[in-house]
Amino acid sequence: MDYFSRDLFDTSLVGLICFLTVFSCFLWAFARSEAGRLVLGFLRLALSVISAPVRYLDACVARIVDYCKMGGGSHKVDRQFLLQRILLISNAWILLTSCAILAAGLVGAWNTVYPLGLRLQRKTAEAAISETNQRIGGMEKEVAELSGKLGGETEADKKIKELTDRQAALRSTLTSERQTLDQAAHAEWRDVAQYLGRFDRGISDFESRSAVQNVVNFVERSRLDIGSKQRIIGYARSWGESKAAANQLKEEERNNPRVRITQRKVEIENDIRQSKQNVMRWTQETSVSALWKQLQFGQGVLVLIRALLGCALFVWIAGLVIELAGLAVDVAQNVRLAREAVESPKRAHDAQIAQAVAP
Repeated sequence: MDYFSRDLFDTSLVGLICFLTVFSCFLWAFARSEAGRLVLGFLRLALSVISAPVRYLDACVARIVDYCKMGGGSHKVDRQFLLQRILLISNAWILLTSCAILAAGLVGAWNTVYPLGLRLQRKTAEAAISETNQRIGGMEKEVAELSGKLGGETEADKKIKELTDRQAALRSTLTSERQTLDQAAHAEWRDVAQYLGRFDRGISDFESRSAVQNVVNFVERSRLDIGSKQRIIGYARSWGESKAAANQLKEEERNNPRVRITQRKVEIENDIRQSKQNVMRWTQETSVSALWKQLQFGQGVLVLIRALLGCALFVWIAGLVIELAGLAVDVAQNVRLAREAVESPKRAHDAQIAQAVAP
C-alpha cells in the first residue's frame, strides 16, 4: 500500500487533482458567496507578478522625464541631495539593466531557435551551391569545346574504321572456317583449336606469329591429307591476321586524339551530372521548408519566458531595495522637518525675549 500511494502521488496529474480539491474545499469553507472574487483576486495577484514590474518601470521613466523637465532638478542643496540623486540614478540603472536582460533574452531565443551551427551549415551549403554552379558552367564550356573538336572525321578515324571493318571480315571468315573444320572432326584440329584458345584474352604480334608458326609446323608433321592441312593452316593464318588487326586497332585507338577527347568528354559529362545532383540535394536541404523543420521554436519560447521572468525578478528585487532606501531618505527628511517645526516657535520666542530685555 505504501509503494502504491507513493507511486500514485508522484504523478503530476494526481497532485494537480488533489490541489484543486483542497482549494475547492477552502473556497467553500471561507468564501462561499465571494468565491468568484477570490479566484479573480488570485489571478490578478498572479498577473501582478509581471504587471507590477512594468508599472514600476513606467514610474521610473516618469521620474526621469520629470527630472529632465525641471532642468536637472532643484539647485538647492539639502542634507539628502546626493541620496536623492543616487535614487534617481538607480531608477535609470534599473531601466537600462532591464533592457539589457530583455535584449539578451531575445538574442538567446534567436540563437536557440536558429542555432549558430545551423546558420553556418546553411551558409556553407549556399557557398557550395554557388561554387558548384560556377564549376558546372566551366565544365559545360569545356564540353562544348571538345564537341567542336569532334565535329569532323579525321584520317585516323577513317583508318580505325577500316581496321574495324577488316577485323569484322576476319572474324566472319574465321567463324566459317571453324565450322568447316569442326565438321571434319580431325584430332589434329582439336589440338590446334585448344592451343589457339589459350590466347583469346590477348596476344602480341610476336606471340601470334610464333603461335601460327607452331601450328604450321605441327600440321605439316601430321598425317592429314593436303586439303585438311591447307584448311587448318589457312585458319591459323587468318587467326594470326585477326590478332594483328586487333592489336593495330587498339594501338590506333590509343594514339588517336579523338578517342582521348571522347573519353575526356564522357568524364566531364559524368562529373556535370553528379554535380547537378549535389546542387539539387543541397538546394533541398537549404529550402525554406527544410529550414522550418529544423528551427527549435519551443526551446526559443522557453528561453524568452526565462528572460521575461528574470527581468521581472530583477525589477522586483532592485525596486524593493531602492524603495526601501527612498523610504529611509523620506523618513530622515520628515524627522528633520518635524524637528525644525518644533524648534522654530521656540527660537522665535527666545528672539522676542532678547529684544525685550535689550537696552
